[in-house]
Amino acid sequence: MARGRPIRHLPLSQHRAQSALATVMLAALALQLAGLIPSASSQASKPEVVFGVLLDGQPSGALIFDTFRDEITQLIGPEYSARFAPERTIPASSGSAAINASLDALMSDPDVDIVLALSALSSAVAAGRPALAKPTIAPFVVFPELGGIPMTVRRGAPTAGSARTEYRVSGRENLAYISVRDDFRPSFEAFLDVAPFRQLVVVIMEPMLEALPVIRQGLESAAAPLDLALHFVADRGRIEDTVSRIPAETDAVYVGPLLGGDSDIRKLAELLIERRLPSFSMVGREEVNQGLLASTYLQTDLRRAARRTAIIAQRILEGEPAAELPVDFDAERRLSINMTTARAINARLSWATLTEAELLHDEQRPAARALSLALVLREAERINLDLAAADRAVAAGLQGVRIARSQLRPQIEASGSNAVIDSDRAAASLGSQ
Repeated sequence: MARGRPIRHLPLSQHRAQSALATVMLAALALQLAGLIPSASSQASKPEVVFGVLLDGQPSGALIFDTFRDEITQLIGPEYSARFAPERTIPASSGSAAINASLDALMSDPDVDIVLALSALSSAVAAGRPALAKPTIAPFVVFPELGGIPMTVRRGAPTAGSARTEYRVSGRENLAYISVRDDFRPSFEAFLDVAPFRQLVVVIMEPMLEALPVIRQGLESAAAPLDLALHFVADRGRIEDTVSRIPAETDAVYVGPLLGGDSDIRKLAELLIERRLPSFSMVGREEVNQGLLASTYLQTDLRRAARRTAIIAQRILEGEPAAELPVDFDAERRLSINMTTARAINARLSWATLTEAELLHDEQRPAARALSLALVLREAERINLDLAAADRAVAAGLQGVRIARSQLRPQIEASGSNAVIDSDRAAASLGSQ
């Protein structure tokens, strides 16, 4: 017998575990040979898709990028290897000229397969270009009709199982975009329910106000039917300066994206509370959580837009023309209110608003005094005007009884008279008067 290592006897439980592991490995090998699961080599051979990204340079840009990257990677991951290289992720918040230069660089990069314009500015610039050399997805296009963005109506269901018989596409080669928030009027109407106003100031970062005139046009067209007077204040990066330029006659403030992100939102909320001005967020619920009074936009819209972008990328990779992919996007809306801010500015919220809205920071405050049921009933009885009137009626009736009985009691009558004349006349009468 050949010499070797001594045989080690394993317990029965370990024999069973090793036997089960061997069975699983054999089953996996059989499935792999049958082509039912990919092997390590097939995973490594997945086609690589390189994304060039124009990213919002504001603090919120990192969240936007992470959300879109995760959704795209998760959706196309089984078939493609998605690559987001840092050198192909370019900040895009410094004006149209810089964005166009960045787009040119990505279009001429031979390694870039799909371009993503992940900001409102870059989406507007990319969608407005007359020609695109590579498939480009712009997920934040606002008011495409006002901005001259291409749009063509198609008839028929855009996807399997869809009931829509008419939908809109870009119709321009290599351009797919998402049209979001086409109308500000519903948010104005919700704001009016929370805090009535007429003089409304819109605070928005200066680059967006200058590069996207359609924002101003869309806000003005929504305000006109509601008889609202709009005034625009550009945020240049210093919140104290921005608030100082808000006119004294202002009734309310509508807040768009700011240059400083969350820190500026918190500071702006504090300064507006000091001036007792109600505020409304154009961005969404998270800014209400930071201190603004209200918003109707949900943060889930960002995740939904990212998922929609991932589907567009997948369809492009499968060979569908970007120009024929639907652009319409139905935003979800629900009113949210910061109750701490509402109490601080003494906002008079209706019962209907309170029951329908999501109330943030609605912590219960300690009661000024404790009331029992008996105390409540006694207090209600004390201040009830109907009961007080009934008591007076009973008292008046008792007085009528006394007057009626007085005729049966002994009567005493008395009379008297008195005359007063001038003292000189009394002296002349020699005592007779």
